[in-house]
Amino acid sequence: MEEKEIQQKSEKVKLDIGGTIFVTKVQTLTNRSHYFSAMFSGRWLTKQEQDGTFFLDRDPSGFLQILNFLRGEAISFELFSPIELYRLQKDAEFYQIDDLTEALIKYELNSFDQTSAGPKVLISNDKRSATLWLAVHEKFSSSLVTIGGISSGTYTWRLRIDISPTLLLGVGVIKGGILNSDISSSKSFTSPQRLDESRWMEGDIIIVELNCDTNRVVIINERSTMSKSFQLPSCDTGWHLFVNLGSNAFSRDHVTICLPSNKH
Repeated sequence: MEEKEIQQKSEKVKLDIGGTIFVTKVQTLTNRSHYFSAMFSGRWLTKQEQDGTFFLDRDPSGFLQILNFLRGEAISFELFSPIELYRLQKDAEFYQIDDLTEALIKYELNSFDQTSAGPKVLISNDKRSATLWLAVHEKFSSSLVTIGGISSGTYTWRLRIDISPTLLLGVGVIKGGILNSDISSSKSFTSPQRLDESRWMEGDIIIVELNCDTNRVVIINERSTMSKSFQLPSCDTGWHLFVNLGSNAFSRDHVTICLPSNKH
């Protein structure tokens, strides 16, 4: 195989990503990717195949999204499934695209996961708000979690209650996802540390402050200043924001939860 060092950023280049050919310019690849910047900097021994391509042994299915992002196009994360978002994040990390990795982490931490939601949960298209429905004395509670989990550092979620419930609303954190909406029998479920309050009001802002370095979570209702602090076990798989609507009244009820903003 011929060895070649590409020096002109305007030069066209062919990449063979796991058997699929992509054609672009060196400048496009190196603009926001530390991986490709190093690859075409001359510091690496960059080898071309006999057909003139540069081969990378990676899954090609998500590379078009990576390439379009490097071309300056926005990515609509809400169109992706959780597994697709996970793969996209792994690609962003491999190609060392810091701004895409950061954007994905923020989006996942602040988006609800339809695949882990209870049977009577309606999640908006942008995955930033959800309505939980429940009839009294139903077997299942209604619950949901965020897509992304956090296992290091600190994070603060802010939730807004858009419709005031009369049933019991629990807010807190949970390990991983909920595979079974019947919380009492779910083997994957770790009892959440949460703030239960049957007197939520429309417009209430609930703050969930998670510190993985101290294994502690604080949950606050801004209006009433009611708060609780919990010590958590260690969690390598990541803590997810958790919302649960349970039955403790005598009428059908629902609640809408929004994630208006987050801070770090």
